[in-house]
Amino acid sequence: MGTGGRVVSSEKIGRSKNHLVKPDVLTTKPSPAHPSPRTPMMSPEKLAKIPDLDALHAQQIKGGVELDCNRAIRITVPILKAIRRYHQHEVIGLQNIPQSGPVLVVVNHSLATYDIFLLLHAIYEDLGRLPRPLADRLFFRLPLIGDLIRLYGAVQGSPQAARELLRAGELITVAPGGMREALRPSSQRYKILWEERKGFVRLAMATKSPIVLAACPKADDLYHIYPSHLTAWFYKSYKIPFFFAKGWKATAIPQPVKLTHYLSDPIVPPSVPKSPSAAEKVVDGFHRELVQRMQMLMDQTMES
Repeated sequence: MGTGGRVVSSEKIGRSKNHLVKPDVLTTKPSPAHPSPRTPMMSPEKLAKIPDLDALHAQQIKGGVELDCNRAIRITVPILKAIRRYHQHEVIGLQNIPQSGPVLVVVNHSLATYDIFLLLHAIYEDLGRLPRPLADRLFFRLPLIGDLIRLYGAVQGSPQAARELLRAGELITVAPGGMREALRPSSQRYKILWEERKGFVRLAMATKSPIVLAACPKADDLYHIYPSHLTAWFYKSYKIPFFFAKGWKATAIPQPVKLTHYLSDPIVPPSVPKSPSAAEKVVDGFHRELVQRMQMLMDQTMES
């Protein structure tokens, strides 16, 4: 495979509402010819109506220029290929992502974060779909990284921006656990922290968009994170990810662990009842189901 990683097809990962089973057969899926780069499906006029786009994005729209995603891809592909080789990265269940139409790919959030981009690269290389990440405002403030993710099509996370993208048939990625999940100590690794994170559930229900869960358990082993009250205090007070961690041989280099993403089948959201109280109950129930499925996915893949 030319991506530097491996894409694996499998039997269905999730076969019933509340139960996940291990794939019975795993076979290497040949990588198709590299697809031609695709520009976002939304027109500049529609994008301009989204209020949460950053200044660079707005400037591109005013000039009648669509997102320069191709440029970002050209810059990052060699880097991502090298990282995928370093981690022997593979994806199980990539064929579960719909070839077209709106879809939410919901991922766990590690401290390293770049494991998410390895999945996005695999989606682009093997399916020809250009994922649109919903990113925390913090990332847009970082030098170089902020510019790069803008060019890659990332949008500052907001309900309205996400709704518009899904209604235009885009594939978006979201990590509900955010920095809280990323900063948890290694004693809590592989644990999904989505308790009060229900925005993605409401989003899927409102837009009738399927959800594909994508778990990468070993991403939590890239760094050993030490517990510290300062970590929680800094993030709560200043929204700054302050932490104590170590990688390979006590350096900042991530551990050379093998990374595998495991994807669920598309999960169709329930209809939204007209009654607000009834709707909230449905949201709560669907959220519990998704958290359970994701946690089981993380747990069962650790056994393999």
